[in-house]
Amino acid sequence: MRFQRSTQGSRACSLSLTVLLAFLAACHQGNSEVPQDPARVLAELRRGRFAEVLVAARKGQDETRSRPNPELFAEFGLLEAEALLGIGESEPARVILTALRIANPAHELRRQVDLANARFKIGDLTGASSILDLVIKQAKAGAASPEILEAINLLGRVHWSGHKPEAAEKLWHQAALTANRTNDSYHEGMAVNNLAAVFFEQQHWDQAKDHYDRAQSALQKAGAPYARSISLSTLAMCYLELGDLDKALGIQSQAIEIQKTGSPSALAVSYGHMGSIYGARGDSWKAIFYYSQALDLATKLKDADLAATQAVNLANIYLKLGDRQNAEKNNEIARQRQRDSLYVKFNAAAIAVLKGDAATARRMFQELADLATAPPPLRWGSYQALAKLSLASKDYKESNRYFEAALSVITGARSEIKKGADSIAFLTEPIEVYRDYVQSLLAQDLPAQALAVADSSRALGLRAAAPNAKARPAFQATAQASGAVLLSYWLWPKGSYAWVVTRHGIMGCPLPENGDTIRNWVAAYRQEIEQGGKPADNPKSMGNKLFQALIAPVQSKIASDSQVIVVPDGAIHGLNLETLPTPDHQYWIRKVTLSIAPSLGLLAAAPFGGAGAGGLLIVGDAEAAGAFRKLEAAAAEIKSIQARFPKPAPTALVGQQANVAGYHQSHPERFRLIHFATHAEANTESPLESAVILSPGANGYKLYARDIYDPKAPLKADLVTISACQSAGAKSYSGEGLIGFAWAFLHAGARNVIAGLWDADDRSTLELMDRLYAGLEHGKTPPVALRAAKLALLDSPGAWRKPFNWGPFQVYRRSAR
Repeated sequence: MRFQRSTQGSRACSLSLTVLLAFLAACHQGNSEVPQDPARVLAELRRGRFAEVLVAARKGQDETRSRPNPELFAEFGLLEAEALLGIGESEPARVILTALRIANPAHELRRQVDLANARFKIGDLTGASSILDLVIKQAKAGAASPEILEAINLLGRVHWSGHKPEAAEKLWHQAALTANRTNDSYHEGMAVNNLAAVFFEQQHWDQAKDHYDRAQSALQKAGAPYARSISLSTLAMCYLELGDLDKALGIQSQAIEIQKTGSPSALAVSYGHMGSIYGARGDSWKAIFYYSQALDLATKLKDADLAATQAVNLANIYLKLGDRQNAEKNNEIARQRQRDSLYVKFNAAAIAVLKGDAATARRMFQELADLATAPPPLRWGSYQALAKLSLASKDYKESNRYFEAALSVITGARSEIKKGADSIAFLTEPIEVYRDYVQSLLAQDLPAQALAVADSSRALGLRAAAPNAKARPAFQATAQASGAVLLSYWLWPKGSYAWVVTRHGIMGCPLPENGDTIRNWVAAYRQEIEQGGKPADNPKSMGNKLFQALIAPVQSKIASDSQVIVVPDGAIHGLNLETLPTPDHQYWIRKVTLSIAPSLGLLAAAPFGGAGAGGLLIVGDAEAAGAFRKLEAAAAEIKSIQARFPKPAPTALVGQQANVAGYHQSHPERFRLIHFATHAEANTESPLESAVILSPGANGYKLYARDIYDPKAPLKADLVTISACQSAGAKSYSGEGLIGFAWAFLHAGARNVIAGLWDADDRSTLELMDRLYAGLEHGKTPPVALRAAKLALLDSPGAWRKPFNWGPFQVYRRSAR
């Protein structure tokens, strides 16, 4: 499980200045000296170059002392104190600031704010508050100087530390609004960063993320990379908590690069964050490396809280590796610094398990699980541990009860995320709880219950309400309503499983290969297809192995010519099962009519009938935009579709009219059919940033999946077709599956979506779409019409017979029929 987070603090650290400057100097080798102009020195201070600023400030004081200039001397004194505050030397800074005598009113205000900051950092909240109250009262009504904004921001921090959150938030909102009005990007960024920290502490990760995004953008505009790096580092942790590990890693790497030339205390925190990210990714040794770096720095800085955080995280990683000795050693380091830490207690319970002391472990885990104020990962992790202890004693009834309690905590935590798009990756880590529970139920020979639990982890972002594994959805009724066989997969590193659901019952069977092997085989098979291979004619094709691993074990339960609705898992999201070669050197598409559902529960929840909207909307044949050329066959594709549906005449946005504004203004919620004949661009880092490429317009030329995901009015389309490359998406997530346009349009209300897994040939796509709409014209359902179109290409002479040409497009559905 993900473990204790370290946050950027404002505590004083007591590392000797000589040692600290030596550390900073090592980081700054090769850097030029900071210029002597005070304004430019201040700019370098905002860059986090504290060591150089100290040198420059002291040199400036020496020069102004030999050639008397009291105003400049005082300004360099302020810079010296501010650099000391930046590296945590708050008491020396306080001494300097107390002794300074300044005539310039603005500089005197700055001195008072800095003095308040020094008092705040040494723990004198009352002294800091008194100074800041006086500074703010002395300011003219509506004054918005940098010093006043600094004072308001700092007073908010004082109130927050003094457990006055409402007063703090009020001040930060005031500072953010005033700074925005006066175009002071730096103080706006600092105020918004403080507001973000409020949401972060409340574990409202999605709202914190939005504020950190805004803060780092403002700080980047202000030319304050060091402050921006602090914002970036905690933004990375928001993405970690939301389960988007790739984005978290990229953002945290940016923060560390900036902080290598800044304060070691901030770098220590960021190293700890990086350890947490690698830990969540399952890379234990990289996690250990970064946690160890963070612990070493925190120890040198004599920051007991930060050191404890890193030690407890190291202990947790060593526990995962089964290294009891190192786990105990690091947990003891943490215990000595944070005796009351819940994380230390969790590790101690896990260590007791390794020692064979089940009674002690059970007692400690139960105390943590019952603590409503404990962080959700600790609670669900404790329930998960209790379930495993019960399994060890073969008390299945109790283990199931604990697993259900863990799922309840997970569901509650996810429900706190306000924006659905931010919850996409939430199950990246807690999916392990579902896996353990499913494995336990299968061991109890309860395949139907196992299927219900597995399915309750799926399509969470597409459902109107959170699924409930206890409800045991009537999957057989769904199979009967759809007239289809339901085939659901479950992959995990230790094994794989498949369920076949018909109106007669639920049958399950283990698969011969684990999830890691299947992932590697799918990657190789995709490469084979995309390079134009003909797997049915190749005895050495990886497709043969995949057929034996995924289809052969369930083939006897699926009659020939069945309609099959597949719920994929893991790497299967990127595989079109129709393209797998069968033992008789055909493709599986010859045997079945296939469609894809995000979950069985979604099919069960969706209405089985009801009239859709009317008419056809066609968008395409867009003008060249950016690096995207005009599609040669798009115009012909659109004309062929228009000819299939002459009455009522389709609404066609073509050429220059096929732009972002035109799509939105067409009111797509009015149409029964929507068709895109365009390029598409998949974004693996941020799937909802994937885009359909349209003609250039006032709103650019990209229609993003995030714009589809949250429409102004829900769609009522029976079918949306995105005749474009990789329109189904390029990245899948536990709990959601493949995220791209198929997912976005299903979320927006479409009943069926046709989208592509890989790059499609322009000419073969034209032929495929013409035949698809011929089938729809004659009343065929989308899966049946698409299969008929594919078989026509498969039976044609030449290159179109290859799976590359007919295999990329699949039907994704949220309705049982």
